[in-house]
Amino acid sequence: MVNIKLSVSGGLEPLFGEADKELVIPDGLSVREVILWIKNNLLGGDADHQFVIDGTIRPGILVLLNDADCELVGMDHVLLDFDSLSFISTIHGG
Repeated sequence: MVNIKLSVSGGLEPLFGEADKELVIPDGLSVREVILWIKNNLLGGDADHQFVIDGTIRPGILVLLNDADCELVGMDHVLLDFDSLSFISTIHGG
């Protein structure tokens, strides 16, 4: 099992119940696989479509791994103990 820190902001907080939490996930999961794990294990009902569409993160949500954009690091990066994963919605009301 791997311990990671999950952070959400930009309007995603209601989906997760709180902005920051510690998670224990199975070993060997990539960022892409953790996104689906979160959808299946933390979100329910109508909330999951606000986070994932067609098996991938919804457009308008920035994914950071250890404060670096996952577009640079790669969504296939396998998470390790004490990694931090952040999801920031860039589309929200104002």
